[in-house]
Parts: sequence; C-alpha cells; structure tokens
Amino acid sequence: AMCDIIRRANFDVLCMQEVEHTDLEAIVADLGPGYSSKYFKHKMRPPDGVLIAVKEGAFAPRITWRECDNGGVAFGGVELVHQSSGARVCVVTGHMRGGRAEQLKAFADFADESSDADVTVITGDFNEDFGTGQSEVRCPFPQADGCYQTLQREEGLP
Repeated sequence: AMCDIIRRANFDVLCMQEVEHTDLEAIVADLGPGYSSKYFKHKMRPPDGVLIAVKEGAFAPRITWRECDNGGVAFGGVELVHQSSGARVCVVTGHMRGGRAEQLKAFADFADESSDADVTVITGDFNEDFGTGQSEVRCPFPQADGCYQTLQREEGLP
C-alpha cells in the first residue's frame, strides 16, 4: 500500500525514516528508474536508517549528498538546484530518539551547514510532541519562525 501511495504522489523528493536495510533494495526498486537514492545507515541502531530519493529531471543533474553521524544516529542531506526555478534547495532528514535537546541542536546545525540554500526542507521522525493543533506543529528548531504542515493522506488511499 505504501508503494502505491508513493507512486501516485510522484514526489520530487522523498524522505523516509526507519528504513530497514533488508527492505532497502525493494523500496528503491519500487520507486522506479526515475529516482536517485541515498541510504544513510545508523551505526548504533541497526538495522535501520534514513533514505532520501530525488526525482531525476526535477533538479539539475549535480546532486550533492551530505551525511552526519551524531552519536551513531545518521542524519542525511542533499543539496539540489531546482530545474525550473534555479532555486538552491537543501533537504535534510533524520530519525531522532526523542527527549534529547542536544540531538535536535545537532540536527539543526546539520541543516544550517548549507547557508547558501534558498530553501531548506527539514524532515524526520522526531519522536517528540511539538503539538499546537491537530495538523500544525511549531518547528522544533529555535531559530525557525514558521510552522510546517502535516500532509494529510489523499482520500481513497489505504
């Protein structure tokens, strides 16, 4: 069911957390040949990691992958240039342990390393409760002023 949702959504960038290394090959194959993917494996929490997949053609061909090991927990990132707008985009993802301000700070610092990005997209499984409402939460990083929106599943999808 998840593969159907992903295929129908036709994402330009897809970030996944808690990706088991034994499922990686099937997930990448299910994305199809139009994606470049990078897996960032946790060193201290086998057997999973995080995955970023980028749709070829949506961004300039030069893709720069970034990785950070924070106490055995992998943060993944990618630097892109949006094909039609020319905007420099930084996408980062991680899987946090929850209740660890120092880990969130390290993740925020990792996201900020790309100071020349026009847009920074932060994704992850934060294992935190930042709730202010049903579908809106404050960004967990103190320097952020905005909110991000939780995307709701399209009606009719499993």
